[in-house]
Amino acid sequence: MPNLKRIYDGFFSIILTLCKIMLALQVVITSYIVFGRYVLNSTPPWGEPAILMLMVWFSLLSSALAFKDNTHIRMSVIDLILPRRGLRVFQRMYYLLTLVFALFMIKAGYELIQLTSNSLIPGLKISSAWLYSSVMVTGVCILVVLFGKARRVA
Repeated sequence: MPNLKRIYDGFFSIILTLCKIMLALQVVITSYIVFGRYVLNSTPPWGEPAILMLMVWFSLLSSALAFKDNTHIRMSVIDLILPRRGLRVFQRMYYLLTLVFALFMIKAGYELIQLTSNSLIPGLKISSAWLYSSVMVTGVCILVVLFGKARRVA
């Protein structure tokens, strides 16, 4: 049986690499649009929709990475107030609520994909479902994080 930790780390290494590529593409495309607007007096019609799509995907996927690495913004005052046993209960409740949220993201993302699959993003000429699939993919990534964390908590 393959080492699950290696698969888990490899999966999120790919997600991190994709986020880096998306961020770099946002910078390059934005620079190209500014150059085109002020120097060439012409901007590509696909530029702004592409940046928005990259921004949505980057934002959602990086939130799953932040959850995995515990680098998201949170209130740590509770850690100082609650006793050890209370923290453990609180942490399990937190994971349960996150599980519900991830399942909601998967369900809502799937419904958004179904709803928008016949419409096109202006300028890009691709289905709007590509934009909204980021919600479902992020929900799956958060589920993977939860299962990885649950193995350590249980």
